[in-house]
Formats: sequence, structure tokens, C-alpha cells
Amino acid sequence: WENESLKLIFTAPDQPSLTGKALICRHLFQNGGFVWNAYWEAVFLAQTESKKQMGRSRLSSNELSTITFQKGGASVVLGWHIIGEEAGGAAMKNLADCFGAYAQLVNDIFDIWKDREAGVQTLATTMKNMNELADLHRVMQSAVTVAIADLPVSSSRKRRLAGSLDPLFCLADLAVERLVQLQMKYGGDFRIEKYARKELVCDMAEWSSRLRWVWLMISKK
Repeated sequence: WENESLKLIFTAPDQPSLTGKALICRHLFQNGGFVWNAYWEAVFLAQTESKKQMGRSRLSSNELSTITFQKGGASVVLGWHIIGEEAGGAAMKNLADCFGAYAQLVNDIFDIWKDREAGVQTLATTMKNMNELADLHRVMQSAVTVAIADLPVSSSRKRRLAGSLDPLFCLADLAVERLVQLQMKYGGDFRIEKYARKELVCDMAEWSSRLRWVWLMISKK
């Protein structure tokens, strides 16, 4: 990070695609010095802990939950910190934490096939009952909704923000729904090692998936 050429790459005006990286770089090198604080430390530790997911030692559901939620939450909270902690205060920080944790869970659900093939342990690849995964998903989704309701902004802005998340919520609902149905199809016993890619992946290229997604969004209105 001390390398001058690296700083120039991140802040080069002729590379607009690096805007986000430039923002991070400017934040790291404040007043000519390197800034390392609790927010960066949290992301570093969460990413370090996540390496355990690729190990051979079996992780418990509690361990995987902690890794999942800390990895996602810490990353989004760091973004809030970089933008400016005055943006929404503690309530916005809480929303960032809740949304980051939820987004990581959803990412793992959609990556269930890829992670299974790579031997990565996640809540989605290790849970034996998809109804429990569905319950956890609902709890995490509700936490985001409650965090939005607690923001110190007008009701109309809260509604717009909540509405903007409906497509993601419904997409995740669809993926979880598919896994629950897959479990029911085979007599209520979820055996991830026995399923083909087509069964595990929520393929949005299929019209049946698209139509179901649209129906879920309409149902939320």
C-alpha cells in the first residue's frame, strides 16, 4: 500500500472505472499516512475467518452463521464508514450491518452448486433441512426491513428504499423456495451431494423462474 505507483493507479483521472478504488485509496492514505482502524480490522478478520470454510474441519452451524454474517456485515459497514459516518448515523450503520449479513447469506444460497463443487462450507451447503434455511432467511430479511423502519428519514423515503429491495428479496425468496421444494421432492431428506446442477441452481434464464419471480413481487404489493 505504500507504493506510489499503486496510489497513482487508483487515483488516475483517465480511469473512471476505478472510482470506487480511488475512494478507498484516498481513505486509506489520509494526510499522507496509512489509516487502519476498527472497520478495516473487522473486514480483515472476517475474511481471515472465512478461510476456515475451505478447510477440511467440519464447521458447526453457529460457526458458519458467525462467519457469514460478520463477513457480509463488516464489508457493507466499511462502505458506510468510507462514505461518511454522519450519513444516517447509528441507524444507517445498523442497516449496513443487517443488509451486508443478509446479502452474504443470499450470495451463498445462489452459489450453492459452485460452493458444493469447490468443497466450500456455507450454511446453504451444510444445512440438512432447507426449511431451517428458509426460516433463517426470513429472519435476516425481516432484520433489514426493521432496520429501514428505524432510519431517521421520512416515511416516503423509507418506502422507496424498502421498495428498491423488493426485487432482491423476491429473487432470494424464489431461490429458497426452490431448495425447499427440492427437499420435499425427495421425501423431506435434503442430500446436497446427490443433486445435479439444474436442481440446485435457480436459473433465471428459465421463463418459469422469471414468471414466478414476477408473481412474488406482485404478491408483495
